[in-house]
Amino acid sequence: DGDGACVMSIRICGRFSDDASAVLTSISVTVPVLDLLVEWHRCGMTADYLADYLAYALERRDLARTVISTAANELLENAAKFSSDKRSIVRAEARLRGGALELEVDNVTDEGHADRLADLLDAIARGDASALFADRLEARERGGLGLIVLAKDYTADLSARIVQQGGTGAFRVTVRASIAADEVEQR
Repeated sequence: DGDGACVMSIRICGRFSDDASAVLTSISVTVPVLDLLVEWHRCGMTADYLADYLAYALERRDLARTVISTAANELLENAAKFSSDKRSIVRAEARLRGGALELEVDNVTDEGHADRLADLLDAIARGDASALFADRLEARERGGLGLIVLAKDYTADLSARIVQQGGTGAFRVTVRASIAADEVEQR
């Protein structure tokens, strides 16, 4: 329902809407998880590809490209690291919707990672990302720092849809980072 409530087999964390209206431009790619793991720099290459394409829709292309690539790379690396089935596919999409850039990455993970992601996004939504970042560093807890940085440094609105795959221990996770277009061009 998009309001942050969790239901039995589908959990929505943050504001996650499937509204396709007002999409000005978009691009998506699919990549086998194993390709990303065998050649880690493919995460960056894929992020750069998405950024190169989408930056042309923005006035300050060089700045936009850097922000888009950085954010997309973080989401892609997380998907690669936390995919439970290394033979599965990661889908990445970048789109400009009105005044916002949306980056979305979809992968399959296990229940433990799905739960930790939901807990992290809830913590980010509840509080100050800078304080959460400092607390994690002080506790030497490194998990989720990249997502916290997206919220802290790029004021990204992070959300996720987590869907259990037919009673198995696998979950399809779609993580979305939404960043105001003017923020993308100000960095």
